[in-house]
Amino acid sequence: MAVTESRPIDALAVSAASIDHVIRVRHLPAFDEKVLGALVGRLPGGTMANFACALSRLGGHAAWTGTVGGDLDGAMLLEDFRRFRVDTRWAKVDHKRHSNFTVIFLGPSAERAIVVVPSIRERLPAGATLRRRLARARFLYLSPHDLAFAERLATNAVGTGCRVAVEVEPTADLTFARARLLLRHTDVLVFNRAGLARFLGLRERISHRQAERHALRLLSHGPRYVAVTLGRHGAILVGQDGVAVHPGFRVDAVDTTGAGDCFGAAFILGLCRGWPLPAISAYANAAAALSTTAVGPRGFLPSDRDVRRLLGSGAGRQI
Repeated sequence: MAVTESRPIDALAVSAASIDHVIRVRHLPAFDEKVLGALVGRLPGGTMANFACALSRLGGHAAWTGTVGGDLDGAMLLEDFRRFRVDTRWAKVDHKRHSNFTVIFLGPSAERAIVVVPSIRERLPAGATLRRRLARARFLYLSPHDLAFAERLATNAVGTGCRVAVEVEPTADLTFARARLLLRHTDVLVFNRAGLARFLGLRERISHRQAERHALRLLSHGPRYVAVTLGRHGAILVGQDGVAVHPGFRVDAVDTTGAGDCFGAAFILGLCRGWPLPAISAYANAAAALSTTAVGPRGFLPSDRDVRRLLGSGAGRQI
């Protein structure tokens, strides 16, 4: 699906901007366990915000709409959007709320545990205003933590010709049965392996082959493309025009936070540019791998040149 119509915004990301309190630990804590940690920093993050910054850094035109609190954290989030040249003309500041934040425990081998603490409930603008905004974007990119909110957004997007991309994290606690309406309006569906298992109600770890089979089945329920990221093992992309399985890349990973968001940004950029699925798969895997080489979700967001340099290095890892 080449999304080549003339619209000024490649993707409009919605909500999910937060400040990440990153703490380094010797090992990830278990329940009822106390561990000693060191504060790495308070860093701008949030899945949709990370996506928008990554897309802009790769050369796409990204916009973000949502609400931040009227606090120093909100000001930090808006400043970081400006740093990455993300269009925030439709962002709002709620002076009665504090901004969303997360606590991220970073282990010694790039693994992490994340606690999300939301404080702001988004509200849609008036219908005509919303549709005017969506009509300027090729893609709407959202996370369905509030399913009713996501369904209303997707329905409005379809009416304007804006494609809908949905990133389903395990924390969304979304099941296939509840998502049927949303799936009918979705063009692109993105999971990590744990998110796919939760979505399908599976308790066991999904193998690579199982992930591919499940992704292919989901195509019959609305989406034109389904992606499943596999961490250091790469990702699987399936679409109406084929399947692309690409291994990961050999990099010195430091922190995997935000890698999936960077993958999603590269995936959407490839669709907007009309690239074939194998090329998109390679590009998105390379971008995600590079994003793990510094601390924080935006510690190193790669440029298009960075990604192409890695692609030319032959640093692939076999699944």
